[in-house]
Amino acid sequence: GDDGGRGAGAAPSSQPLPGATEPPEGQGPAADTASKEQVEDARRHLEHKSEMLSQLEADYARDLQNLRSRHWEAEEVSAVCNEELFQMTRRAESLSEQVRRSRGVSGEVQAVREE
Repeated sequence: GDDGGRGAGAAPSSQPLPGATEPPEGQGPAADTASKEQVEDARRHLEHKSEMLSQLEADYARDLQNLRSRHWEAEEVSAVCNEELFQMTRRAESLSEQVRRSRGVSGEVQAVREE
C-alpha cells in the first residue's frame, strides 16, 4: 500500500486531513469555552449533590438517634407494663383462691345448716 512516502512505522503527520477546513469537534477556542462551561456546570452539579448527600447523612443520623431513643422508651414502658401485669395476675390468682376457699367454707356451713 501507499504510505504517502513516510516509510513503514513513521509517525502520522500533524497536517490536517485532505478536505478538512476546521479543527475536529472539541478542539479550538470555541470548544475550550464550551468545555470550561461544561466543567463548571458539572462542578456546580457535583457540589449540589454533595450538599444534598451531607444533608441526607445528617437527617439519617438524627432520625436514627430519635428511633433509638423511642425504642429505649418503649422498652422501658414494656418492662413496667409486664411487671404490672405480673402483679395483677398474682393478685387475681390470690383472689380466685380466696373465692374458692370461701365457697368451700360456705358449702360446709350450708351442709351443717341442713343437718
